[in-house]
Amino acid sequence: MGTKPITDPFKLIAADVNNSKSITARDISEIRKLILGVSSGFQNNKVWRFIPKGFLFVDMSSPYDFPEFITTKDIEEINQNHFVGVKVGDIDQSAELIGAAQTRNNTAVSLVIDQGIRVSPSVVKYGVFLERMESLEGFQFDLRLKGDRATILSLESGLIELDPESYILLSNELKLSYGKSVSQSIGQKKALFYILVENAEVNENNRFELIQNAIKPEAYFADGLNAIIQLNAYAKVNGSIKLLPNQPNPFSQSTKIRFETSDPTEVNIKIYTSTGSLLYSDQIKAIKGQNELSINRSQIVNSGIYFYEISTQNEKLVQKMIVID
Repeated sequence: MGTKPITDPFKLIAADVNNSKSITARDISEIRKLILGVSSGFQNNKVWRFIPKGFLFVDMSSPYDFPEFITTKDIEEINQNHFVGVKVGDIDQSAELIGAAQTRNNTAVSLVIDQGIRVSPSVVKYGVFLERMESLEGFQFDLRLKGDRATILSLESGLIELDPESYILLSNELKLSYGKSVSQSIGQKKALFYILVENAEVNENNRFELIQNAIKPEAYFADGLNAIIQLNAYAKVNGSIKLLPNQPNPFSQSTKIRFETSDPTEVNIKIYTSTGSLLYSDQIKAIKGQNELSINRSQIVNSGIYFYEISTQNEKLVQKMIVID
């Protein structure tokens, strides 16, 4: 992940996946591509490197010059010669060998996806959270959206900045491998990042599932803990604004847009047509508690389906209203 220095010579050899005799960002990129399934192996290196057991490295911090053979003149000495096997890319030595006893990690951390908010007539934004944030250094998982109606459009950064190399986005699947420390305040209730889904509904977060295939769902922490990620909790993370249904709805002459805020704040109010064209925009100073804004038919003119949006600096909520003749 690039967050701690590597001092073990065998781990340095494992980390040098491009066989450049140095550890650089290119090695991290190569490992991430393998995890995400972009590549099937390391082009300039072997799968395994074998170093004679007992070999003394000249420089423990740069152990890249080593033999991979043992010369012996006595055939009886063959059974006394041994090698240390290093699996390239397996820096934490977590590779599971065929026939070997598998170790189980009983520590788990919950991946939480909130109920989502509608940000446009056809798009819902879901927040993604981890149950534990303290000393988080990285995580990886393969997340799929069940069904064939909804489509994952894009990701939006939250507490973490997602660069394009850290994930692969398919129509209904997200493969992610993130490896940077999360240093923001733990008390914040902001999501790690957001998933924008088209043709979805609010409260459909139970349609997400973790895929237990090539990418092992794990979170990594600075105290050395590796925790299995479980998608077993769905929650609505309370924000500072709550959008209430407009009254009446449908309406022919006028309606009241209603919302509640936890603190006084500036609120932007916009009304869109069903095709996404902006029809009305205003900014008001909302008070703590319930607020109302009257909308007259003269401000909308035509009958039909409209969407009104309430937004602050940190949140955006969308609701549907119907105008009749």
